[in-house]
Amino acid sequence: MDQEIAPFLLFTEDDCRPDTPHLRMEIAMGTRLTEDSGCDILVTIRRTRDMHEEPCIFNWSGYKDGCGPLGYLLFRHTENGLRKIDIDMGSNLFGPPQMPFIVDGFRSTWEMAPEGNVKFMPGLSKRYRKELKTGAKYELVWPGGEIAIWDWGTIKQHIGQELGIKSPKICLPAARVTLEFSEVGTPKLSVVLECEKAVPRSGQGPVRISVTYEAAPESSPIIFHTAPFGSWYGPREGYRLYRRRGDLWETVEEDDSCFMIVDEPDIAVNVVQDKHFATLQPGQTWTTSKQLDGRLPDDVVAGDLFRFVFKGVEVDWWDWGGNTEHKNTTVKLPCFINGRVVEPNDNGGRQKLIVPASNSVEFTIVELGQIEPVACIAWIMDEDVAVKAVAGNKEKADIELLRCRNQDKKDVVEGNICAILLRPDESKLRDKRQKAQNREETTYCLVRALFCDSHRVNALQHTF
Repeated sequence: MDQEIAPFLLFTEDDCRPDTPHLRMEIAMGTRLTEDSGCDILVTIRRTRDMHEEPCIFNWSGYKDGCGPLGYLLFRHTENGLRKIDIDMGSNLFGPPQMPFIVDGFRSTWEMAPEGNVKFMPGLSKRYRKELKTGAKYELVWPGGEIAIWDWGTIKQHIGQELGIKSPKICLPAARVTLEFSEVGTPKLSVVLECEKAVPRSGQGPVRISVTYEAAPESSPIIFHTAPFGSWYGPREGYRLYRRRGDLWETVEEDDSCFMIVDEPDIAVNVVQDKHFATLQPGQTWTTSKQLDGRLPDDVVAGDLFRFVFKGVEVDWWDWGGNTEHKNTTVKLPCFINGRVVEPNDNGGRQKLIVPASNSVEFTIVELGQIEPVACIAWIMDEDVAVKAVAGNKEKADIELLRCRNQDKKDVVEGNICAILLRPDESKLRDKRQKAQNREETTYCLVRALFCDSHRVNALQHTF
């Protein structure tokens, strides 16, 4: 890193001149900054041992000199090393550099005794702040410079007198500080539920759950533990199922508690490799599903109206960054795995990530015959496999096997077995059959199966 910055440095401690005060500069900032946090620079200028015993005064402005055209340089850490960021200094933003003035005790005039120091805290200019991207790491570098306005003595001795350019100039050597620019607080996750409007009395058919990371495109990716989105029921969070009773919604109480003894050691997992963790870029969505099987009351009848909702949850572990940043990050889960992170138990000191409640979805219980069937057409190589796969689906309306010929086996096997999902459309079916009849050489089967549930069709396709 030093070698990457070195070509940009103008003055180092080796450039200090014998007949001037020997100064050294230190800069410090908060290690993790956000858009809401202060962005001040703690500047410390120390006078090291030199050949003079008298005090000195000099003029140096944290804004005009530090953030001016010859001031701080900004470098961003990338996979390929440091990259210098060009800062737009505009025009006419600064007056003439280091012009003589009458000493009045202000105007960024500092007094320094031998081996003394001064501290001040100017803000980092907006010209620099607008270049900071969330989740990125930076080096803010003072490249070194010269102080032309200075003299020996105290401010009191020079009050009312002109302080002008003195030769030789004081050397103010290079300095730097590392900083990270983070998202404000915590990331924002939202949950959306989807399900069929009509659900058979058996409860077959999942509720689809989409968790979306809402952030600007340039924001940092995030990684989080997905287990909290799998919990059915908690005191104030998780999922709730309600049944309409007259004008009221009645909570369907859970009855799936069990007793389990867990005294095995906790298990360390890598958050990138473990399936219970997910990484999202801004705008991306992680999806899962919840099955209604066994969740409906025993006395459910056709016509009952239900409502399903996600009440919100606190994510037990999350962090900024994606797979690259966390390729070596490990946490500990309980021995039964599907539980909350036990180490670290405080999410590494990061703020709590609260995910708000989702939309609610409603569905009506119906008899199987009331559901509009959907069609699955799939090419497979073995008629017996087709019959077994379809026969395993008790809700089929009919099965149709057509002999056909196919010239290219690769098209069948690697092309997702030519599977398509559609509502019954005879014109499409006829077109598909015609294409099948025009193929030659290898014999395959065309299966058409009508089902009451589109998710069953998806399962059938995966079976093939």
